[in-house]
Amino acid sequence: MKPIVIATGNMDKFQQTIHILISLGINPDSFLSLNDLNIVNDEPETGGVLDRAKQKALICVSKLSQKDRLKYHCVLANDVATILPTLNIETTESKRIAAEILAGKHIKRGDPMNYTYAYALILLPDGEMLTAQAEVPFVYLGNPDNLTLIQGQNTMSRVKAIPGQNVPHSQLPIQVETSHRVKYLAEALIPILERMRQL
Repeated sequence: MKPIVIATGNMDKFQQTIHILISLGINPDSFLSLNDLNIVNDEPETGGVLDRAKQKALICVSKLSQKDRLKYHCVLANDVATILPTLNIETTESKRIAAEILAGKHIKRGDPMNYTYAYALILLPDGEMLTAQAEVPFVYLGNPDNLTLIQGQNTMSRVKAIPGQNVPHSQLPIQVETSHRVKYLAEALIPILERMRQL
């Protein structure tokens, strides 16, 4: 399988996506990030979480030359919405809500903190788009170290846990952390990955 472009410059998100894809049996020649391709996506996204994932994928494809589109199998983008069930809040403004949570607002230790993951996959070179969306549950552990958001890092992984655990999921073996996500994402992702394999 030709290389897969993962439309992010965030290396934590890039690695997380690679582990999810590999655990679902996707093994291309390589995975490439926006950094690898010297692509900068600073265009604002709008709409819901799935709309934002689609926009990220389309922006990435638009920045690839026709020649480059022949070199890659597909472009995969994802976006995340934060859900705070105790407050009935769902927002695509994940950076804003994460900064507020880290500052001690909205939720307390032990509260559920879920994420809706939306994926948009564009097959190359024809441009067929496939989408998937699923919710993954976590629990907030609190922020005793007064962490703040750091660009390009998943700070929230250090203050949330898999339900029933007290260890930040950033400290878990990658196989455990990936297995938790895949448990909730597989049903939504498998159909689009099967279509990708057919090409």
